[in-house]
Amino acid sequence: MSYLTQCGILLKKHDPDRFFLSLFAPADMQSAFWALGMFNHEIAKTREVVTSSTMGLIRLQWWRDAFTRWYEKGIATKHEVLDELLLAIEKYKLPYDLFEKLLVAREQDLHDEIADIENYARDTSAPLFELYSVILAHARISENRAQDSRFCGDDVERLATSYALVGLARTGQYKGAINTQKQKFKSRYFRAVQAFVELYTQAPQKIPKFKELRVWAGSFL
Repeated sequence: MSYLTQCGILLKKHDPDRFFLSLFAPADMQSAFWALGMFNHEIAKTREVVTSSTMGLIRLQWWRDAFTRWYEKGIATKHEVLDELLLAIEKYKLPYDLFEKLLVAREQDLHDEIADIENYARDTSAPLFELYSVILAHARISENRAQDSRFCGDDVERLATSYALVGLARTGQYKGAINTQKQKFKSRYFRAVQAFVELYTQAPQKIPKFKELRVWAGSFL
């Protein structure tokens, strides 16, 4: 594990499961994973920290404006998470469109009900996993091609959706919706769940500290 950055410290506190998974990335890439994880945490908690949907939209718009200033003008907006995230964006040429997709998806959190839990899980997670894939691509290909190298497609989408569904089931807020469609999820995401289980079992001594395996067993298998 590389030396913990501020985002690494925060992610370990606020999203320990995602922090744990980041430790399987190459050491020199982990700080980028931590920054992405904390960005995801910041926008995911929007509904919890605002008093109205209007304030939530304003909060998400702040991030959109910060990204626009950076991508269009190279101007950095000071923020403890954004400072490290911009370093990752610059180093790995992370595309703006994936951040925009995450911000649009998080606008759904401001509604009282989620119409389609599967689409919600996919939309709020798949772009983040694609950003991970762009970073990981740097371990395999030349710098000149890195910005076009996403391991996108069904595999990334299934992994991302599966992970998000696990998180939703654990919070309890959407557990009913997930349970009513369990058989569909079981057939479509079983391989993704297996992949995560195999990843966790590479470090069995750490598993008791994390909750994902118990949730997978109860909600999917």
